[in-house]
Amino acid sequence: MSLSEYISKGPRVTVICILAAFMVVWGCDVYADRKIRDMEGARDYCDREELDRVEGIWEFPEDETIVLIRKSAMKEGAYWLVVISSPDCRLKPGEILGKIEMSADADKYFLSLYSNRKAGILTDMKTCRADFNEKEGSIFIFPKKYKIGLRSLWLLPKFWRMIRIGVDNPADKIPRGLIRIYPGAATRNPVYL
Repeated sequence: MSLSEYISKGPRVTVICILAAFMVVWGCDVYADRKIRDMEGARDYCDREELDRVEGIWEFPEDETIVLIRKSAMKEGAYWLVVISSPDCRLKPGEILGKIEMSADADKYFLSLYSNRKAGILTDMKTCRADFNEKEGSIFIFPKKYKIGLRSLWLLPKFWRMIRIGVDNPADKIPRGLIRIYPGAATRNPVYL
């Protein structure tokens, strides 16, 4: 390539080189995950890799969405949530739904999930607390709670503290989260011999 050809194509070549470097540094995890698009690929990954405690195939039972939690090559103590299957047509198999990261407590994690899709790209990541229970094969999720109150401005503030606005639904107290499917799923139903 002559100097004049390089100068005319220079900006395009530079952009392509930068994108290629970006894909190597950042995108290696993303493209590795895109190979895992179904339950068979997820089970194969679990069978051939040495898994950390939290890794495996998990289900969000309320949303009927199955994800693979796998190590991130980018950061120690971080894991990707890769979509395996979902009735939600906005989620595509192989897509990264979020990440889970270790904290100072071995059984508590930071869970970040995308909550929206704009122009075909998952956006608006929300973070919450996730408690891992290895014995039960579950991850309990505790989202942020917003409280609004002007109690200090009310007359008789101790009296009004007893009264709550809203509905107290006992079903809201059932922990939300993920259930391990594979490997070593906890037995939730009795086994009859």
